[in-house]
Amino acid sequence: MNEVSIRRPQARDLGSVVRFSFLKTALIPILTVQLVLLCLYFFSAGYITEKNMSLLHDNALQTVSEITKTEAQIFDDQLREISRNNLSLQAEHEAMFRRPAPDYSYDEKLFMEKVGYDLNQNLNPAGFSSLYLSSKTKMNPRMRRKITKTTEMDNRFRTLVDNNPNIVTAYFNSWDNMARIYPAMENFYDQFPYDFDLTRFNFYYLADQINNPKRSSIWTRVYLDPAGKGWMLSNLVPIYQNNFLEGVTGLDVTLGTFSKHILSSNLQWNSGAIVMDGQGNILTMSRAAESYLGLTDVSDYNYKDNPVDRTLTKPTRFNLLKQNTLTGMYFSEFFNGNEKSLEFTLNGEEFLVTKQEISETGWQLFILAPLKNVYGPILLEKEKLTQLGLIFLALAALFYLAYFVYLSRASKMLAKRITKPISQVTKMIMARNADDKTFGAHDPVNITELDNLLSMNLKIQNSKLLYQKISGEMKVKNDQLKRLAITDQLTQLYNRLKLDEVLGYESARSQRDKTPLTVAIIDIDKFKLVNDTFGHQVGDKVLIGVADVMLKNSRSTDILGRWGGEEFMLILPNTSLKHALLQTNKLRELIEKSNFSPVKQVTISMGVACCEGFVCQQQLIELADNALYEAKENGRNRVEFAPTSQGLVEKADESTEVAY
Repeated sequence: MNEVSIRRPQARDLGSVVRFSFLKTALIPILTVQLVLLCLYFFSAGYITEKNMSLLHDNALQTVSEITKTEAQIFDDQLREISRNNLSLQAEHEAMFRRPAPDYSYDEKLFMEKVGYDLNQNLNPAGFSSLYLSSKTKMNPRMRRKITKTTEMDNRFRTLVDNNPNIVTAYFNSWDNMARIYPAMENFYDQFPYDFDLTRFNFYYLADQINNPKRSSIWTRVYLDPAGKGWMLSNLVPIYQNNFLEGVTGLDVTLGTFSKHILSSNLQWNSGAIVMDGQGNILTMSRAAESYLGLTDVSDYNYKDNPVDRTLTKPTRFNLLKQNTLTGMYFSEFFNGNEKSLEFTLNGEEFLVTKQEISETGWQLFILAPLKNVYGPILLEKEKLTQLGLIFLALAALFYLAYFVYLSRASKMLAKRITKPISQVTKMIMARNADDKTFGAHDPVNITELDNLLSMNLKIQNSKLLYQKISGEMKVKNDQLKRLAITDQLTQLYNRLKLDEVLGYESARSQRDKTPLTVAIIDIDKFKLVNDTFGHQVGDKVLIGVADVMLKNSRSTDILGRWGGEEFMLILPNTSLKHALLQTNKLRELIEKSNFSPVKQVTISMGVACCEGFVCQQQLIELADNALYEAKENGRNRVEFAPTSQGLVEKADESTEVAY
C-alpha cells in the first residue's frame, strides 16, 4: 500500500485565527500588567521577610552563644567548687591518718555484732554518717582504731553535703572494704552484697596509683548510682599515708540534682540544653531538650542483681554520634569540629545549635534553639502577607475568568459571521469531488476544511498500520510478562506464585476425583555454609544445578518449583504416599551422587505429605513443612513423611524399601 504524502505548511481554520487574534489582543496587555504587579508584591514581601529573618538569625546566634557561654561557665564553676572541696578533704584526711587515734571507749559487744550491721549508730553516737563493713573484713584492733579515727570525717561530710545542694553524698572507702557514708544509707545491703569489694567499683579504682598517679582530684564518667539515686558522677581523691593508699574520698553529684540547680528551664525561645561527655554520651538535658530528642533517662538498676558489670553507663541511644542517620552524621562533625554553631534538622524540625566546652571535665554544653520559635513573629507576618496575596490572586483569577468567558463568546460570534460564507463554499467543493476516483498528491490550499479531506484517508491508513504494529508488540510483551510472573529468574522453575496456583487447582481436582495428592518440600542441607564458604555466586550455581537434576528426573506429570531461598516444592498429582516416597528418595540419591563443583557434595532433606480423603492444600503444606523439619532434626539427607500419613505407609507394599 502506497502512502500519500501531503506537503502542507502550518495552517489553521479562519475561525480559530479570528478568535485567537481577538483574545490575544484583548487579554495579553492586561494580564501582563497584572502579573508584573503580583510579582512585585510577592518579591517585596519575600525580600523584606528574608532581611528580617537574616537579622533575627544573627541576633539569635549571638544570643544563644551568650546563653551557652553563661550556662557552661556556671556548670564549670560549680564543678570546680566541688573539686576544690574534695582537695581540701584530701589534705584533712591524710593529716587525720598521720595522727594517732583518739582515746575512745568501746562497747565490746558492738564489735561482736554480725558484719554488715549499721555500726554508726552505736559506734559514733555524735556522728551523722553510716558505716559498713564487708563480710570479708575482720574486726580486729586495727579496724577498731580505723573506725575510731574516721569518725572525725563526719562533721566535715555533713557540712559539705548540707551546704552545697549539688553534692548528694560524701563518703570514704578504705582499701579493706570499710565504707563511711553521709548521709546514712538504710538500704545499703539492698544494693550491695554482704561480701562487697569496693576496689572493683569505678568510684574507687579510678583514684588508685595506676589510674591516678598524680594523686589529684579526678571525675568519674557518668554512671547509674548503685544506691538508687539515678545518674551521677563522682569527684575522687586518693588518701595516702606514707605512700600507702588508705582509701578514696568521694563527693557524689547526681545529674538530676545538679541540672535542677544549674540548667535553666526557661531559656529564650524555649531552647533546650544538653550536656555531653567527650565520647558524645548525653549526660543530662533540660526538659525541652528531652522533648526535642524524644529520650527519657534509664533510672532503675540494682547492682546486687548484676555483680559482674558493676558500672552501668548510658545506653547507645543517648549517644548522638552513634546514630546511623543523616542528623547523627552532621552532629558528629559539629561535635568534633571547631565550628561553634550549626543548623540542622532533628525529627523534622530545624534547630540552631551552639556549643561551649566545660573545661573542668572536658564536657560540652549544647543549646538547641528551635528556628520556628526564633523566626516565629516574622513567619507569622509572612504568612499574613502571603494570605493577602493569595486572596488578591484569587479575586483576580475570578475576574479574568469572567472576562475570558465574555471575550470568548464575543470572538465566536465574530468568527461565525466571517467563516460562515467560506464554509458554505467549501461544502460545495467537497460535494462536487465526491465521485472522483483518482487519488494522488495534491498541493495544499492552506484552508483547514479542504486540507483535512485530503489527508483524512492517509491518516486513517497510517493509524491502522500503527495500531496493528502496536497490537503485535503488546501481545509479545504480554506473553513475556505472563512467563516472568510465574517463573523464578534464577532456576527458571515455577515460582511460589505459580506453585500456589497449581496447588489450588490440584487440590480441588483431588477432592473432586477422590484421588491422592502428595507434596514434597525440599531443602538443600547446610546451604548457608555453601554461601559463607564459596560465596553467593557458587550458591546460585548449586541452586541451579539441584533444580536441573530434579527437573530432569521428575515425571512429566509432576510439578517442580522454587518455594523460596534454598527450598523447592514438588507436587505429585494422583500419587500415593508409597510411590511419592520412592520418587523423592530417588531424587535425593541423585542429588547426593551429583557433582556441584567446587562444592564436594550437596545433599537435600525432604518432607513429604499426602492428602487423601480430607481437605488439604494449606494443611498439606504445613504437614510437609513439619516433616521437613523432622528430616533436619534427624540428621539431614533423608526423606520424612508427615505423621498423619502413617496409615498410608503401613498399607504400602512391605517388600518396597523406602529410604527416609
